[in-house]
Amino acid sequence: MIKKPQIILVTGFLGSGKTTLINKLIDHFRSKKLALIINDFGKIAVDGILLSKLFDNSENNTSQIYEITNGSIFCSCLSAELVTALKYYAGINPDVLLIETSGLSDPSTFGKILKENKLEEVYDVTTSFCIVDAIKTMKLARNIIAIEKQIRSSNIIIVNKTDLISADEYDETVKFIRDFNKTAPILKTTYTEIDLSIIHTEQKIQYQPAVETYNTVKSRPGSIILEQKDITKKELQSYFETIKDKIFRIKGFLKIANENYYISDNNNKIQIEESRQSINRFGLSVLLPSENISFITDNWKKQAEKSWT
Repeated sequence: MIKKPQIILVTGFLGSGKTTLINKLIDHFRSKKLALIINDFGKIAVDGILLSKLFDNSENNTSQIYEITNGSIFCSCLSAELVTALKYYAGINPDVLLIETSGLSDPSTFGKILKENKLEEVYDVTTSFCIVDAIKTMKLARNIIAIEKQIRSSNIIIVNKTDLISADEYDETVKFIRDFNKTAPILKTTYTEIDLSIIHTEQKIQYQPAVETYNTVKSRPGSIILEQKDITKKELQSYFETIKDKIFRIKGFLKIANENYYISDNNNKIQIEESRQSINRFGLSVLLPSENISFITDNWKKQAEKSWT
């Protein structure tokens, strides 16, 4: 009898540390036949680019990445593509399938998607991580319902970046989590450092009643692409200071002074790191309240009109 592929789901709001955990999981399963579905909120598959090098260095050269961009894989607009990816990997039969969802994903319908497409007997969904950003989550949780749904649908919850908050703030975060999930273990971490043996926990995943995801075209925040412009690091920092309070997340790749850079916001600061990876599209994916789109794009255009050197 062929052993069913193990699915490990990684959810969490934008910038919480999902890609960092996926890095650790790839290393943990480096001797296994590994597959990965990456779901990015924007049109640019930023996380797929970041993780491709790790897959290239995997001990098992059958490791593969399937990228699904521009929305949530559990939303009706992209669930068909998720099913296509799951059926594709069912034919390959990996040992482990990692799924990194977009920050706005509502995983409560995953069980329904598997059942309706006769995939619940094909895969063994063992683990659903939810990474809670100790700083950002509590500021947004009451307005972003996907955060609640991610917490409810997980059997392991990681509270990340706890070195940046007080003991009282941590207690408040745990209380908020327990409002929606009474039983999942809560791990207090920095840089998602955990003992991965917890993957074998017997705590079951509790899917919510099969209803349509809350993350629909009408309800979800806006997502835009800021195209590549000539810009210096200093000017990029200045631009970020102008917009940081009006966005949820910004990440992507820009060419600055003929060098490739990975750009990402982290704890209200802009991260600019040189990238040696092959980039097939430059630009910044931005997730933001829809009412702020004009402000963000207008300021980007004003930057482009400057005489930069």
